[in-house]
This record gives sequence, structure tokens and C-alpha cells, in this order.
Amino acid sequence: MRRACAGKKLALLELDVGFNTPSIIRFPFEGLVYHNPKAVLIRVNRDHAQGAKTITLTEDMAELARELLQRQLSRAFAHKHLT
Repeated sequence: MRRACAGKKLALLELDVGFNTPSIIRFPFEGLVYHNPKAVLIRVNRDHAQGAKTITLTEDMAELARELLQRQLSRAFAHKHLT
């Protein structure tokens, strides 16, 4: 996968991945970001958010999802009534 993504803009979204099985998602994602200057990792994790070239969100994932969904619904509703 590293070759397929080399030099391309890439955003990786990691949701609540810890250290039980870091070789499945966490370490490969960190490797992709490390080797690709155009890549960024967006990590949502309350307990293990640290990382290089990482945008970290430490909020509760359920609350974050509710807020994002509410914002999206508000935008869709506003757009529908403006057109």
C-alpha cells in the first residue's frame, strides 16, 4: 500500500485504535504518514492520541459523532430551505 500512496495527498482517519493489536491499523498508518510528506493522520482516541504528523481529537467518540451529525443535518436543513 505504501507504493500506491507514495507522493499522493492522503488523509487517514483512525478511530479509537489502541495497543491491543497495533500492527493491524496503528503502526501501518503511522508508517504511511512517516514515509509520505503529503499524508496526515487524523486520530480520534481519548487515551492514546499521540503521534507524529497527527491531528489528534481526544473527545469522546460518541459525542463527537453526535456533534458532527447534528452539524451536517443543520447544514442540509438550512440549504434545503434556502433553495
